Amino acid sequence: MILPSPTNRFKYELSHKDFDSIIIPEPIGWNSDEKEYARNKKHHGIIAKFSNNLKFYKEASDFILLVDGIYGVNADLTLTKYERHPITNRWELIYSGNFDLTTLKEEKGLVSVKFNSGSFDKVRKSRFSKKVEIDRTTDLEGNQIPELVTKEMALDGRKIFLKTSYEVKPSDNNLRIHLYSTGGKRRTSEGIPLQLINKSHEEAQSVSVNSEQGEDWDNGVELVTGTAGALFFANSEPHTRTIRVEFVLRFLFDLLNNDEVYWSDCQIVMTKYKGGSDYLYKERTVLFSLDSEDEQRNFDNQYATINYDQFIEILEGESLSLQFISSTQINGGNSGHLDIMLRNITCPLTIEEESYAEPSRSKVILAHELGERLTRIITGKENAFYSEFFGRTDIAGYNYQTDGPGAYTGYSHGMWIRQFDKTDTLFKSFTTSWKDFNEATDSVLNMGLGIEVVGKRERIRYEPEDFFYQNHVTIKLGKTINGKFEYLQPNNIKRTKAKEFLYTGLEFGCLKGGEYEESSGLDEYNAKATFSTPIKIGKNIYKKTCKYRPDSYGGEFTRRKSKFTHSTEDYRTDKEIFINDLKKGNTSILLQRKWQDDFEEEPTGVFSPETATNLRYSPVNCLLRHGWIISASGLKYQSKFIRYNSSAANSRLTTKLRSDLYPTLGGVSRSENGNIKVSDLQRARFVPEWIEFEYKVDFFINQAIQGSTTVLGKTIPNFYGLVQFINEKGDLEKGFLYSVKPNGKGKWKILKANR
Repeated sequence: MILPSPTNRFKYELSHKDFDSIIIPEPIGWNSDEKEYARNKKHHGIIAKFSNNLKFYKEASDFILLVDGIYGVNADLTLTKYERHPITNRWELIYSGNFDLTTLKEEKGLVSVKFNSGSFDKVRKSRFSKKVEIDRTTDLEGNQIPELVTKEMALDGRKIFLKTSYEVKPSDNNLRIHLYSTGGKRRTSEGIPLQLINKSHEEAQSVSVNSEQGEDWDNGVELVTGTAGALFFANSEPHTRTIRVEFVLRFLFDLLNNDEVYWSDCQIVMTKYKGGSDYLYKERTVLFSLDSEDEQRNFDNQYATINYDQFIEILEGESLSLQFISSTQINGGNSGHLDIMLRNITCPLTIEEESYAEPSRSKVILAHELGERLTRIITGKENAFYSEFFGRTDIAGYNYQTDGPGAYTGYSHGMWIRQFDKTDTLFKSFTTSWKDFNEATDSVLNMGLGIEVVGKRERIRYEPEDFFYQNHVTIKLGKTINGKFEYLQPNNIKRTKAKEFLYTGLEFGCLKGGEYEESSGLDEYNAKATFSTPIKIGKNIYKKTCKYRPDSYGGEFTRRKSKFTHSTEDYRTDKEIFINDLKKGNTSILLQRKWQDDFEEEPTGVFSPETATNLRYSPVNCLLRHGWIISASGLKYQSKFIRYNSSAANSRLTTKLRSDLYPTLGGVSRSENGNIKVSDLQRARFVPEWIEFEYKVDFFINQAIQGSTTVLGKTIPNFYGLVQFINEKGDLEKGFLYSVKPNGKGKWKILKANR
């Protein structure tokens, strides 16, 4: 066995939190392994990778076996390499990472084990998709964590246009009333057999066929009680409302028998009941009447047409029935009959309502707190989530100088919106995963994440994707010669198309938005939409859809199922998570953003724009935020268009972002079903072209890769900036670092920057 030659230029350190660190001999294979800095193509941050096996001996192997024997494969056993600075002679950190003890092998006095990136990312990846209840009080290791702290948001209420439709089926279009008596007064009513076509109102129901019932009255005083089967609108929700009822009722009047009748009348009436499910008579409006047998005989075998279009005020617990009523008095002591048939009934009926429910409040957790909470639960690390975009000055344990642009992005779930609490029997916890949180937030805001080390602590860095593509040169390939920096040309430069960035289609939006039992869901704008790009070759879809829900209709329908009115009912969105575009108010209660906050003029193509929310989360506005990535596909097609394909939502919505807030995107009216010129998108930061070459990574290049640069007062890791070098034509060129393998000749892969 040949061991590495000792050197005083490098040192290697093994450490574990429960033991003193030890300096060890250089591991076998250090200079031939596959160490790599690589950008994650999905999340866009850069993470160090160390993939090959290293072999350890003497005190190093003893230490590894000791830790493994006590703590097993979950042990955080760290290996760090230091190198002396060529000028200052100080020890400088070169690499640090953790062992994957599942790969440990022991043979002939050597211990071999893979050396990977930090344990933090290893845990994050293994638990990234795990769904957890965020109100739990322990992490996944069983350690206590603080109680969940939420904020409160005001829900002003979304006005919703409700339209319910009915018709009479051909199979049920005859209605017969037969009155028989040996004397005295008789009256019978039966509901017109309306059948639901589209249901927007909870109270809407089909009328039962053969809903006939006897009625009593005394000296003009109604003593009738309604039956549920005769109602087309039953037991109104607990607030006063005004509905518009419109129909055209047509029928053929057929007098089958009129025998020994002293007097009779036939009427079509609209009856209102009160008292909730007791259906107590309140009032009746006569719409059509034949008040005597002579009128009935004269009208026999003729068509009647009744046009009705009225606004009706409905109070809590009231109901409506459209009825055919027949009343008669038979000559005393005789047996008499009144037998009437309404034939060929047609009655297309609609109920329309500009519905509104009183404001309410809901618990909400803001983006920073949700990201930090999920990170704490799956990793067990405190303050291991950092985001200046979502940060706020009032967050304890951090030192954010300002509230970030996304600071008031909030998340709620159905139970919170319905105002249920953990003490309620029906309560279901807010349950999600880091993966779902990231996909939803990325889809609407274009986010990326990386793992960064501050001191010796690892943390997630969560920022808009352009943070990971800085337009500043941070790594220069060259050397300082005679006090002057000179660029040097890499070897074996190779270029290929980065076809993974050439998109033929785009998908944005919420996967569940617009899918409601209520027909009015057709007005919702926040649902999935698809688009085509000018690229016609291949099938590469830029997909940014999410499971979380930004749809205002979905949230409003949920809100109207409050526990105070539906305390014993489950609702289909109880477990759904809603994302909310919020702002600070004058109190601690957060407010929903309305069109005046972000748009130059009132949106069109949508019902009640004054109560519309989450307008910035519409598919087109999301597309615009992802525009600088999409536009890379169209660099050669600036005069072409991103073309609308289809939508599961209201594609008529048109908005115009404020140019003072959004200088590159504002001032232009854009419809959800419109086309967007490629040149109108944000400028692409990169060209879809890979550049690969060889360039040796010495001490100074390695320090540059791992270092940071201050840009406009903010500290930026250098590997998120631009690499600048002399290309094969002798010109300066720049690109974004995607991969560098520092051993040997040094293998680089960068994504060409757009000048």
